[in-house]
Amino acid sequence: MITIRDARESDAEAVASLSRELGYEVTTKEARQRLPSAVVFVAEEDGVVVGWCQVAAVPSVVHDPFAEIRGLVVTQSRRSAGIGRALLDRVEEWTRQQGMTHIRVHSNVVRERARKFYETNGYAVTKTSNVFDKVIGTSR
Repeated sequence: MITIRDARESDAEAVASLSRELGYEVTTKEARQRLPSAVVFVAEEDGVVVGWCQVAAVPSVVHDPFAEIRGLVVTQSRRSAGIGRALLDRVEEWTRQQGMTHIRVHSNVVRERARKFYETNGYAVTKTSNVFDKVIGTSR
């Protein structure tokens, strides 16, 4: 049985480990520091965290605020078992509770399986865009 619940700082090791499955190098310490400031839901099966999803409200001056899925991962061995869908259900519930009606998610074009997952769950590709990064120093 899968339980979806709010993430706790004690989930940091599992969150970091699952993140690394997708190629994101995050340490347990970093995850522990970041979890309190984020809305993250975890999927737990038999007391083990097997997936997580982060969502955030995005305000805008040009359209109504919307929810954005910032990350979703299910452990490799449990993919296609309904866990991702259960996490999406919780995100949709959270979105409604926040008074929003729209959810957006970005997915790297190389993640074909993710694209199929989102499309199967009612999400549609609405545009393709570039992502620009710039590393700047701090004023410390």
